[in-house]
Amino acid sequence: MQRDGSRKTALVFVHGFNISFEAAALRMAQMTSDLDFRGTPLVYSWPSDASLGSYREDERSVVETEGHLYHFLCGIAERSGKAGIYLLAHSMGTRALTSAFIMLAKERPELLSRFGAIVLAAPDINAERFRRELAPSLAGHGVPVTVYASRSDNALRVSENVNGNPRAGEVADIPLIVPGIETIDATDVDSDLLGHSYYNRSRTVLSDMFYIISRGLPASERFSLQPVDTAEGRYWRFRK
Repeated sequence: MQRDGSRKTALVFVHGFNISFEAAALRMAQMTSDLDFRGTPLVYSWPSDASLGSYREDERSVVETEGHLYHFLCGIAERSGKAGIYLLAHSMGTRALTSAFIMLAKERPELLSRFGAIVLAAPDINAERFRRELAPSLAGHGVPVTVYASRSDNALRVSENVNGNPRAGEVADIPLIVPGIETIDATDVDSDLLGHSYYNRSRTVLSDMFYIISRGLPASERFSLQPVDTAEGRYWRFRK
């Protein structure tokens, strides 16, 4: 994938729970600057109620938007030629993005080569469903997938209590490890009080995403990461 001022690349951001269109646009503008992204930034804004008390309403909305996001991604890919399209989703927005991309891989496999990487930050997804159903369908298409997770994510801890199951973006003893997906433990990076917005607040994470999006480097070639090998496989964490 090319950089150096190329307008042939695009970065699509899908926001999470409790985020208005205006807030999502502001976050995208800041990330575009922080990532020194030279392509076209795009915000996919689904109809969040933008209210802390509307978690269940947002859950329904994010499911309803999956088909719309699928058509949105297809449209971008069809118009981009050989451009690199990078996908970034946060929290509840990862539900729509994973479903839409899996649909695209199944229905429009000829478009897969247009995508450069998928980044899932603090995914608010049932961890076991992600392991058994979503991850196998995401991996294996030649599009690198990165998951950022954290033990310090209090928002996902609340989501676990509400939903009755651990979330893919949480870390217990170790983060969720699945074949074909690179998992990054972001527990020790700077964030907000909830520990949920490190993807756009931590210079460490932003720097790591820069090397994914602008340089196409795997975790093994990103200097800020160190491998951790476990019985379940390898994950990565930031060097201290």
